[in-house]
Amino acid sequence: MRLFSSFVVVLASAALLTAAPADNRVELPDEMVGVWETVSVVENGIPGNQVYKFDQRKDGTYTLWIDGEFTGRGVARFHADTVPRTYEYWFTELPVNPDYVGQVHLGIYKVDGDTYTECYALPGEPRPTKFESPALSPHTLSVYKRVRK
Repeated sequence: MRLFSSFVVVLASAALLTAAPADNRVELPDEMVGVWETVSVVENGIPGNQVYKFDQRKDGTYTLWIDGEFTGRGVARFHADTVPRTYEYWFTELPVNPDYVGQVHLGIYKVDGDTYTECYALPGEPRPTKFESPALSPHTLSVYKRVRK
């Protein structure tokens, strides 16, 4: 939980924060719907060892667990018509840090079958343009596998 805790502290102290859009529900592409679990996470150039799992629903809402514990809920918007593909997400519920609710992350993503790769920025930071998370960057790079029932 150390990596996530430090991540939340950094987010809470960000000077420029973007507000969540008022119209926050959209229908997602089928390729994004389902349960996903991390294969790897690199945050600011540092590999993480926590297991992130999220359930992404068709209406754009999601639920997140870290290391098997409920962490929060939120909304995501995916844009498959851009290159690279882009998305935004924000928490609507985050018990570990309620002040973080509504802060928007800008990211890029790709889906290859049952593998989902994303790279996103801290709130208030520009959207990444590459799938990388170098040291001292505000970016997190995550690779997920779809969980089959």
